[in-house]
Amino acid sequence: MKDLFIHKVNETFVRLEIDDIDIENNIYKSFSYTSPSLKFHPKVKARLWSGYFHMYDYRTKLFPIGLIEELAKFCQSNNYTFEFTFKKVNNYDEEIYQKVLSLVKDKFKLKDYQQSAIEFALKNNRGIIVSATSSGKSLIMYFLALYYSFLYDKK
Repeated sequence: MKDLFIHKVNETFVRLEIDDIDIENNIYKSFSYTSPSLKFHPKVKARLWSGYFHMYDYRTKLFPIGLIEELAKFCQSNNYTFEFTFKKVNNYDEEIYQKVLSLVKDKFKLKDYQQSAIEFALKNNRGIIVSATSSGKSLIMYFLALYYSFLYDKK
């Protein structure tokens, strides 16, 4: 029997089926984050909120689909057995990627981290990109939109 089953709900979330409460707690705690500046948030100061954002929701059992590769790595490192109950599809097309790259590079200079983020999103078919203010997220989104417009025009 697997420790964890991962069911696709929609293009945004998967539902985790976990029988062991300890595994569920470990996922809940491990996929949570905060920011030092949140200690000044009024709800944190009033002790109404811990200041943590949790990627896994205990009540609905939902988890962001963009983090399933990280969840798989987490399960492997903790010796949890898991199974995807859906087929993961990858629409990565190197020819289209190179075409869009040449178009974008004619107009803009992509930084290394932007190109890495683009490649990560395309090869994983989704992802969560965290980047600082004025770091070029709009250019990344432009590239991805252009890539997918070429991809779907090809089909």
